[in-house]
Amino acid sequence: MKIAEHFTIKELCNTSYADVEAENIYYALDHFNELTRLAQFCERVRKVIGVPMTITSGVRCPKLNKRIGGVDTSDHIKLLAVDFVPSKIKLKTAFDKIRNSNLDYKQLILEKNTWIHISFGNDKKEALIY
Repeated sequence: MKIAEHFTIKELCNTSYADVEAENIYYALDHFNELTRLAQFCERVRKVIGVPMTITSGVRCPKLNKRIGGVDTSDHIKLLAVDFVPSKIKLKTAFDKIRNSNLDYKQLILEKNTWIHISFGNDKKEALIY
């Protein structure tokens, strides 16, 4: 089911852990307003980078977050963050486009030159490369 023009609920709840996939989707649906805001934020990110993006980690119910070793205060649990890979452009190019844009992000991280983590919220902006 589409939640925004280019994003579905399943896509924003993507996980390779099949045994918690349904629980993760129900968790997202229980937080539908936050899920909608996350989808809208992803639309803005997509517009800034100018290409489609593949969400590698989005919504995480507490059980999924614990399974992957995420911190208890993760923005993924709060439906405020996604990890993604852009299509057709390099990670660093997408990272720089976002960093140099007017997009209101909280945290932007180029992680291990493998994916980009981005979150939104009321905290200060930070852009990091790990």
